[in-house]
Amino acid sequence: MKAQLRLSSFLKLLVKTASMWAMLVGVLVLLGWVLDLPTLKSILPHYVTMKVNAAFCFFLLGAALWLFLIPSPSLSDATDDRKNTAARRRRLAGACVVLVMALALLTLSQYLFQWNLGIDELFFREEPDAIATSSPGRMAPATIVGFIFLAGALFLLDRSTPLGSLLAILLAHATALIAFVSLLGYLYGAESLSGFFSYASMALHTSFTFLMLSIGVLVSQPERGVVRLLLADDPGGITLRVLFPTFALMIVLLGLLRVYGERAGLYDSELGTTLYTVAVLVLLLPMIWWHALVLSRTDQHRRELTEALERQTNILNSVLDSMGDGVVAADMDGKFIIWNKAAERMLGLGPSNRPTEEWSSHYGVFLPDRQTPYPSDQLPLARALRGESVDLDEQFIRRPDIPNGVWLSVTGRPLLD
Repeated sequence: MKAQLRLSSFLKLLVKTASMWAMLVGVLVLLGWVLDLPTLKSILPHYVTMKVNAAFCFFLLGAALWLFLIPSPSLSDATDDRKNTAARRRRLAGACVVLVMALALLTLSQYLFQWNLGIDELFFREEPDAIATSSPGRMAPATIVGFIFLAGALFLLDRSTPLGSLLAILLAHATALIAFVSLLGYLYGAESLSGFFSYASMALHTSFTFLMLSIGVLVSQPERGVVRLLLADDPGGITLRVLFPTFALMIVLLGLLRVYGERAGLYDSELGTTLYTVAVLVLLLPMIWWHALVLSRTDQHRRELTEALERQTNILNSVLDSMGDGVVAADMDGKFIIWNKAAERMLGLGPSNRPTEEWSSHYGVFLPDRQTPYPSDQLPLARALRGESVDLDEQFIRRPDIPNGVWLSVTGRPLLD
């Protein structure tokens, strides 16, 4: 339980960090445009700037993520106050998402229809020869797609439906992929990768903020998608947590060595590709083999535990069937899980999947006056399911197949783990 609470707190912290990061980046970049600070606008002089509209959208998405997914600590104890506050937060978050979606779609329409709506430089003007910018102040196409995907993900998350959550996770994954490819483009110095279009690149801090927001959306749904597998306490989850970051980091580093080694003239493209392939095989195959060995040993241990459990279960069943007293046990749903042979002899029937309220009529249970049907909700087993204890309760069993009836003395006890 403590581990689950820690995990839940950590995931909430990730969501808070992602939303606060997006809002902080948006404010700092807007401040950079106000004060004309190149470092805030583009990180480095030869990098593309984050546009004003992109900074504004990041602030709105960060605010929406916070309002949608972070509960307010100042809610009143009154139910109506909580509902009203939650409704106001959802409306405000929805307005932020709609505004981002509208701005992104309008900007995309300028690329598609070759027109200028005047929204790119509404507040600040950018030099006509700005680095990797097709039109001054206009967001790159990849940036627009990222905003559309993230706004759609947040909108669907607020619908709280299984299909909406699934689509939201898919959109967040797609945004994370766009951001990751752009970051690789900066790492490898590939202009076409960093922007998907050679004439309009995504800014470095734009890529990183997209990645942060995508992670925030994904971890807000820990019961679905890749996050569920990452957090699972089973061999699959352990495998993913170990191999995924290791493989990803190793492949990225090997790609970095291959690119910069070729640029340094250490080898040509063909030899670089060969060395990269060999390095991947040499480093990754032993790791796969080692993890397969660990999983094999884990499965062997599981089989041994299963066999031991089966032996213990057989012993328990033998003990129960050798008893002269009838023993019956049911789970919290009223489903019978133990019904020994003595109970079947006494009652004349085996276990049934009938609901609890039909037990008395099905088994023919009567009060000691032998005329009044026993109330099903007062049967010792039914009371035991409610946590009560019953000692030596007298019952009379009579059915057409047992015309003379049978007297029983029944004791009921709740079983606590």
